[in-house]
Amino acid sequence: MSEGRRRKSSKGGHFYLASHGIRVESSSNYLAVWDPNLYHATSLQSIPYSEKKGPLIQSGLAIVTSPRLPGAFKKFLEGKISDEELSKACRGEEDDAVVYTLGDDENDQM
Repeated sequence: MSEGRRRKSSKGGHFYLASHGIRVESSSNYLAVWDPNLYHATSLQSIPYSEKKGPLIQSGLAIVTSPRLPGAFKKFLEGKISDEELSKACRGEEDDAVVYTLGDDENDQM
């Protein structure tokens, strides 16, 4: 997300989704959402490294979840794990011996 951008878009800072050949030109108040498994990048901005107070300060936010969570939630809904086990999985504290993935049903039958 970019807020209050006052510089020209020719100064860089664009988002690229290379897997689809898409460039999102940087601008104020935009948000880009994508599958992190796809090839993506941002271009460097043409701003002096000594610039500390603006007119452009860059910041970012990433919200990333474990690929184990959908499988853990599925097992919880099926009654295969308890509330406490689901809570541990959400915090990343599940037992190493238990792997929560969507494809674990085959392993349950062993």
